[in-house]
Amino acid sequence: MWILGVIAAAAIAVVAVVLWWASRSPDDLAGAEEYAVERKWEWEAQLTVEQEKALMEGLRSYNKSKDGPISVHSEHAEVMLFAPHTVISLYLLADRFVALGPDAVSYPMSSVGKLLDECADKEQPGVLHLRDDWFPEEGVDGMDTAAFADLVMDVLMQHSDRRVTGGSWNGDGLVETFVQADPNEQPNRVAVDLARVFEQYGAAREAQPQTPPIDLLRMILPGMLMSEEPGVLWIRPATFAERNIVANAAAGR
Repeated sequence: MWILGVIAAAAIAVVAVVLWWASRSPDDLAGAEEYAVERKWEWEAQLTVEQEKALMEGLRSYNKSKDGPISVHSEHAEVMLFAPHTVISLYLLADRFVALGPDAVSYPMSSVGKLLDECADKEQPGVLHLRDDWFPEEGVDGMDTAAFADLVMDVLMQHSDRRVTGGSWNGDGLVETFVQADPNEQPNRVAVDLARVFEQYGAAREAQPQTPPIDLLRMILPGMLMSEEPGVLWIRPATFAERNIVANAAAGR
């Protein structure tokens, strides 16, 4: 009889586990994967395993707080806040987390919250604030938002330099590409804020009403890419060689 009791108890336990797993929502599963610590991306090398677990715990807590939601993309090495709309490099965030010392691991929720709030308050290298409704409804020079973004991407990509690759625009106000100055290193990703590009485009259009749009962008983008002014996000600190390569590509050289 006792054997039957053990079997019955085991069967109940199995059923309970199955029911618990089935009750988990897709969001719960996505969250578990999004904040998992896999240790396979370059930015993770800045952290010990313990530090990374604490950082991810802090991000998970922030996501569930009144300041959330946020989006964490380990593969792309970025964290995105939605209020205000802010893109943060995980290279920067990991570096700042380590700089907080042992307290960051002991108090991950408050440590990560402080770092994210600082990034939301102030743009800096590795942090980009995006704007909403930056493009006029009536368009400009016959272009709507998508056409303007496509033209910016064309300027970044229409060249013979194979060290600049993978241009993209996903509709969130950024056009980005990858730059590889050293074949022995991972490419660096650079994202350009279209709102800031459009600001300069409008001023250039007033000064040069007859210049074709693509030529105006070829004058604007190289200066932005070489500069450290807000409007361009390098996912890890850019070298002069990386800046020079993508600026020359944008200029058509």
